[in-house]
Amino acid sequence: MSSLRIDQNSVIAGNTRIRSTRLDADMLAMDDQSGFCYSMNAPAARIWELVQKPVKVSELCALLCSEFSVDQNACYQSTVDILLSMKEAGLITVSDAPAV
Repeated sequence: MSSLRIDQNSVIAGNTRIRSTRLDADMLAMDDQSGFCYSMNAPAARIWELVQKPVKVSELCALLCSEFSVDQNACYQSTVDILLSMKEAGLITVSDAPAV
């Protein structure tokens, strides 16, 4: 079941029907069903690449912190903001991490 909130334990997965292509450091994503095209800057493009396989937000932020020169709290906040935008656009699904 999809959750409206996103936290460190949320699992994010890219919508498999969305086509995308790199344009230099940016990314263009196309939803053929809705006819919308989305332009993503470099950080959003990297997030898009990383969510093509389901990934926990905490793992996603750890990867981003290792690739970009950013503080962990700032990375988390910016990542959640980007993920919320992606969710609203239908680009990703959000679910709760399975109980261990």
